[in-house]
Amino acid sequence: EGNDYDAGEEDYYYSYSYLEDFYVKDGRLIAISQESFGSENSSSSAAVVQVFDITDVEDVQLLDEYRQSGYVNTSRMIGDTLYLVTNHYIYNGNKDFYIPYCGVGEAQNTLDAECIYKTSSPSSTDYLVIGAINTANGVQNTDTKAIFGAPSTVYFNENNMYITNAEGMYTLYKGYNSEYEGKIQIIKA
Repeated sequence: EGNDYDAGEEDYYYSYSYLEDFYVKDGRLIAISQESFGSENSSSSAAVVQVFDITDVEDVQLLDEYRQSGYVNTSRMIGDTLYLVTNHYIYNGNKDFYIPYCGVGEAQNTLDAECIYKTSSPSSTDYLVIGAINTANGVQNTDTKAIFGAPSTVYFNENNMYITNAEGMYTLYKGYNSEYEGKIQIIKA
């Protein structure tokens, strides 16, 4: 099981959040926001999913909350399942943020090793984090995986998810001219 994650917010000098996207489904509002916090020595960011019961607009209730490390890349709602994709960047500083984390409510844990995959030829030390979140009654039955190596472009349809990863390198010449040598890896998830 992953290590407990503690943001230690009392050590941070900035913190902000903003709404990124939302879905309305069967009397529920599923809101996705971006949350960032940091200090002189480190920073981190997480996507926050909040599921609200909006069947009575006079008494809207927060049912549950889910956090997933990284910056929101994209999301898709298929049935009651929200697929949330974030880019988890590794910065110098706090080693607690080197491994992607997620969790429901206040419980945040780093992903276990068996939930982390890598591209065949990693082009950076960043992760693409993919969360499948059942929102039928709040947040339940979450399944989160990460892909190491900086894949970034994601395409969904009802049956599959496709992720692309650039493999290769730029060759610099005199001045500003460069040439890319490589290929695009397509991952079916």
